[in-house]
Amino acid sequence: MSMSSGTPPKRSIRLHNKTRSGCATCKKRHVKCDETKPICHNCFRRGIDCVWKKKKNLREATLALYKPLTIPPPVTMDITSLRIIHHFSLSTSAAFCSDPAYSATTAIAVPQLAWGNPHLLHAISSIAALHLSRLHSGIPDSDSTNWSALASSHRRAAIAALPNATDPDAKFVTILSFTAYSISSSLKSSPENIFPLITSLHNIWSVLEGRHGHQNEDVNELSPFALNVGSDSVAQKLVHLQQIYDPSEATPCVESEEPFEFEVREAYRTAVEALCIAYPHSQTGYEGKSVLLWPALFGKKFCGLLNERKQRAL
Repeated sequence: MSMSSGTPPKRSIRLHNKTRSGCATCKKRHVKCDETKPICHNCFRRGIDCVWKKKKNLREATLALYKPLTIPPPVTMDITSLRIIHHFSLSTSAAFCSDPAYSATTAIAVPQLAWGNPHLLHAISSIAALHLSRLHSGIPDSDSTNWSALASSHRRAAIAALPNATDPDAKFVTILSFTAYSISSSLKSSPENIFPLITSLHNIWSVLEGRHGHQNEDVNELSPFALNVGSDSVAQKLVHLQQIYDPSEATPCVESEEPFEFEVREAYRTAVEALCIAYPHSQTGYEGKSVLLWPALFGKKFCGLLNERKQRAL
């Protein structure tokens, strides 16, 4: 019986079992692979490349999926280093500010942060060793350890490790430690160092002033900028300093030509306002914060007047 000329012949679909372990070439052609290695029958018959995907080792795949967290290398500590860290937590931490909560945060949170950040560990070791050198100075046979040399050594190590630092909070606390070290060592060597010291504090902390907010809440508490100030009440306490930038006939200028220049007058105004913010904290347990706040806020122009030894600036 003949088929109608208008009806196309039906195509038969060849059935075959699917395989998941055949060669990549057969999979791409959507044909069944007989899985003969290194060349399957289909590829051999057609003279084409038989490509096999590399089997992943189950253990390798598992390791790739569950990569362990990177653990920082262990810190080697000798007895002297442990003594220095202990002294930092017990004594040095209380030397920055007299506020008990601030001292407790410094004593606990800073060493905890330092264990995973070598630059910070060396930085707090340097300031603690410097503190020990001050405590033992002038006491004969009190301690054979050269604390000053250890302080310098740890400071150099902290500076060397800083380029590899990745934790911004640890970097910030390291800068705090460097600042404390600079203040202590500069004023110890000569009172004249006050001018380059103040300039250095201004150059560093005026830049950091706009960078608020840290991932670590404890670091937020340590920041000198984490203080709320009632500007009106503070200004009333230091209202007499208005004479510096707005002199009256009753209080003639020491250097009369200065305040009449608008730029100079504004420089003194900014410095007075900064002092109104910083000074009260020295009376409420935040002495260390107060020391950093004023140079950070008093402005570049005033810093120049101070270095010129202008009478009003002094």
